[in-house]
Amino acid sequence: MAWNGSNGKNTNGTSAAKRHAGGAKKSPSVMRGAFAALAVVALAAGAWWWIARSGGTPAEPTEDVRPKEKKTVEPRKPSPPAAKIEQAPKEERLTEREKRLKYYRDKYGDNIPENLKPVVYFLENPPQKTFRIQGDTPYLRHPSERHIAGLVLKEPGTFFVMKPEYGEAFDKDFVNALVDKIEVNDDDPEDVRRMKEEVELVKKEIAAICRKEGKMPSEVMNEQAAAMFELGRYQRDLEAELDRIYDNPDLSDAEVDDFCKAANKMLEGKGLAPLALPDMTRRSVRLAYNEKVAARKATQNQKETAK
Repeated sequence: MAWNGSNGKNTNGTSAAKRHAGGAKKSPSVMRGAFAALAVVALAAGAWWWIARSGGTPAEPTEDVRPKEKKTVEPRKPSPPAAKIEQAPKEERLTEREKRLKYYRDKYGDNIPENLKPVVYFLENPPQKTFRIQGDTPYLRHPSERHIAGLVLKEPGTFFVMKPEYGEAFDKDFVNALVDKIEVNDDDPEDVRRMKEEVELVKKEIAAICRKEGKMPSEVMNEQAAAMFELGRYQRDLEAELDRIYDNPDLSDAEVDDFCKAANKMLEGKGLAPLALPDMTRRSVRLAYNEKVAARKATQNQKETAK
């Protein structure tokens, strides 16, 4: 079967050859296409004639047909460095141990009093290892109770190398210690019985202060530790001053005795134990010995200088 009349026949029975031979008329659609083509040619010719008359040149096509240049990617600039965090001055970052050492060095320099030399030594050479011991109250079950016995129940004026500090661990243990009452046994020695009773009493006093003033148990202990530390240092400083006066040959026995009595009045005003009155006979022997030692050193220095 032929497609689109390719077999030489059409629907009205006239053959294709006869139609061409007879000069049949062209269809209207073909005529319209021819006229449209002629009109386009005429318009193009008129446009070129007008451009040539006006001395112009044909406009370049609006679209850029030139090969596009490849864009170069600039290397990414590094971001500016972050602002440095300002650190606190070095003195503000000192530890408690470093602050105490600086205090002694600023006050005495290299002339550390004899009674403070061990303190300065351990501040400059802290132990590399620390060990926890129960102390002299192993019969107290809770650490907070042993802390109370080692601080609150110490005699005022006791010297502490470092000021004790208490924190969250003390608070937690103190709550358990309040619930767990200390038991006093029938076979406890008198000093143990007295210690247990006093620690139990102090526990209740600390709890009462916390309820009244809204403080934590560690805060109450830190306040007590600061007071005990200052009292101990106060008494130690007076003792050091008395030792210095005691060894001063330019001062009489009466002057030394007067200083000791004045110091005891100061200690009494703070509730501290008085200093023992100096033995004047022993002082005279000590001054004579110091004088001989000084003379021997002077002679030795003269011999070394003569060499």
